[in-house]
Amino acid sequence: MTATPHRHHHHPHQHTHQHDSFSERAVHGEPLEDLVIDIHCHPGVGRNLYWHGGDVDDMVRTMDETGTDYACFSAYAAIGPDFIGGNDLVAAAIRRHPNRVLGCVVPNPRYPQLVVPELRRRVEDQGFRGIKIHPTSHNYRVLGEHYEPVYEYADEHRLPILSHTYDSPATVAKLAKTYPNATFIWAHAIWNHLRTPNLATVVRDLPNVVVEMAGSANVRGTIEDFVRVAGAEHVVFGSDYPVLGQAWQLGQVAHADLPAADKRKILGQNLRAVLRL
Repeated sequence: MTATPHRHHHHPHQHTHQHDSFSERAVHGEPLEDLVIDIHCHPGVGRNLYWHGGDVDDMVRTMDETGTDYACFSAYAAIGPDFIGGNDLVAAAIRRHPNRVLGCVVPNPRYPQLVVPELRRRVEDQGFRGIKIHPTSHNYRVLGEHYEPVYEYADEHRLPILSHTYDSPATVAKLAKTYPNATFIWAHAIWNHLRTPNLATVVRDLPNVVVEMAGSANVRGTIEDFVRVAGAEHVVFGSDYPVLGQAWQLGQVAHADLPAADKRKILGQNLRAVLRL
């Protein structure tokens, strides 16, 4: 008796990838085609982390593989023990890859007399496009007086400020209203959304505040949930590469259950004008 061939019945998983160009390319490991801006990258050696690679050329090669057009660099040394040396590293990266690397100058509020000269030097002389602050690493509170010149400079020059944290929705709202010409980018905030239920409702009403979604603890649906409340115009892409994988973080947006138009905003369009691209 001839055996009946076993038939495999395919039952699609409820979380099959979206059928748009972002997801189709991502699922095949192909670079994304639309404008992609990564606002959150750290060249150089981290003080408490090891990763293979991480120099500027390595990072640009990864950008080629993922389809990331531009990445904003703030050096690990700069948010740690040497902000001058770290900013020098980023300035060299811009010179080496002027069409791919954008600079985020890191001021250290522990050296208040150097804050404004450092901002002027990097932005006005070396072409940096934004500012990165790290109140946690520099152990200085977001609303401390030594950060005031940073916010004033950003407001005057219409610059974005990426911060590891803005402490609370109330704090970022206060800053956004006080300095309306600056753009406040809250790093890792999609992750924080799980612990801060009013974040999306506060951000929704602040035109100069956006949240960035890099995180090792993100779960499926969090980006979609935030967008439903605040709108896609308040979310931007950042990876924290090379601490976190750029392809991994991009995949969270590419495979999100969102319209392609929203993905396009998140991946690049929301920051295009802010970064003067």
